[in-house]
Amino acid sequence: HHNVQILTYWDQNRTDWLLGTTLKANNNSTSYLFEGVNINKIGFLWDEKIKMVPYLLSYYGFMSWSIKGLSRLILEKFKQMQDGIDLVHNVRIGREPLSFASYEFAKKKDIPFVLTPIHHPKWEGWPYNEYVNLYKLADLIIALTKKEKETLMRLGVKEEKIIITGIGPLLSPYKCKTDFKEKFNIKGAMILFLGQHFKYKGYREILKSAKMVWAKFPDTYFVFIGPQYKNAKKFFDLFKNEKRIVSLGFVNLEEKTNAIASCDIFCLPSTQESFGGVYTEAWSFKKPVIGCNIPAVSEVIDDGLNGFLISQDPQEISDKIILLLEDEKLRENFGQSGYDKVNKKYSWDRLSTMTDSAYKNLVD
Repeated sequence: HHNVQILTYWDQNRTDWLLGTTLKANNNSTSYLFEGVNINKIGFLWDEKIKMVPYLLSYYGFMSWSIKGLSRLILEKFKQMQDGIDLVHNVRIGREPLSFASYEFAKKKDIPFVLTPIHHPKWEGWPYNEYVNLYKLADLIIALTKKEKETLMRLGVKEEKIIITGIGPLLSPYKCKTDFKEKFNIKGAMILFLGQHFKYKGYREILKSAKMVWAKFPDTYFVFIGPQYKNAKKFFDLFKNEKRIVSLGFVNLEEKTNAIASCDIFCLPSTQESFGGVYTEAWSFKKPVIGCNIPAVSEVIDDGLNGFLISQDPQEISDKIILLLEDEKLRENFGQSGYDKVNKKYSWDRLSTMTDSAYKNLVD
């Protein structure tokens, strides 16, 4: 067993990475225990935030200087951590200077620095150069797919520094209830979308596909879970009188788990994913999945075996949903095949063993 400490900005979803890590960051630092792990949630007083303003204003013009300045201020927060740290592992979610502060902390302590970059294929060019340099400085990079590893190598990371793991299902440990349909008055087949409501996630295309599905299966319900941003509300307002479109916004882990357990088909036609952990969650309940035919997702979903890979097109989405609704045996086969894949490749036992082994190689 390891003694794990976590330093984080957020323990909920966030969208605004630059303001969210500076002027809109939490005002107070807090610590609490979660499942026996010490969580340090960092915050900044207003006098600290004022020091960030020059770096914030000049971020895109003088990125290297700004990142160094912001990471220096964040580094102060590492004093909250207890002594006896042997290794630092940063999981990068967007472009937070916390990644750089983590590296500086590791360097200062003369301990290994591990980075999970969750690299998206579109992250190339000058806005990302500083982060590509950080990839090269890390002692170990954890990629989620072979395709991500190939991209990282093309960006200049040495192959021997990269291992591939994956993501397992993040589900409620409590016994799952199956009254989700009853609770939300769902009286037919349920298609579930789960994710932040950004345009690239494909929620609009699912909404557009609904009428085509209803022409064949009028009792089909489309359930959307996840935070709504920007224009998402406008799109859902067009369906506000349609009972078969159920938009729930953000829900807790238990409700999310119940929704997955209750759905008939899981559909996330997203054009940008570094892995797609939600597919493993759907497979954990033996559900068939539909995802976009993009490099990372095509490594997770085996087209025609445990799900369908499609383009982000309403007609194609409706065709695959109809095909699955027509064929119960196909749904069962896809679900079982996905379930077997999760147990074989993406169980937390397997992923943690791989990660632990990599840690030991660095520390020993």
